[in-house]
Amino acid sequence: MTEYTVDEQSTIRSGVLGTISLVSRADPGFIAAFRESFAGAKALRALPEELRQVVAELGMPEVVAGQELARLSDALTIVDAKDAEAGQALRDVVLRACEQVAEASEGVADSEKAVVDQVRVILRKSAPVEDTSGVVRPTPRTTSPA
Repeated sequence: MTEYTVDEQSTIRSGVLGTISLVSRADPGFIAAFRESFAGAKALRALPEELRQVVAELGMPEVVAGQELARLSDALTIVDAKDAEAGQALRDVVLRACEQVAEASEGVADSEKAVVDQVRVILRKSAPVEDTSGVVRPTPRTTSPA
């Protein structure tokens, strides 16, 4: 089982939950927030066990507004460095969660679609690449996501 430091756990939690929250906040509404929260939580059940435990910690992590996608990128870099399969699983689950959150309340608003599209960009940019030596390495983040 892969182990993460306390700081790594915090980054993973804030990256994942902050990103899902960002999609939800893109089209706010009181009742919608409950539906979207449930949809996101349901999707996160598909995470590998060690990541599910990290994300399931009580309380919402602190994420500076506007830094959600940067934290997601950092989280992916951490997970990829320790377990490439878990990194791909994290990408798949985060995208599915974001899509399900966007769809949870009366269809997908344009603002939600725009955020999900930004998430897709981050997931692609941070995907591991194979170098000529055959070693898989995370793609370095060169710019801060907007």
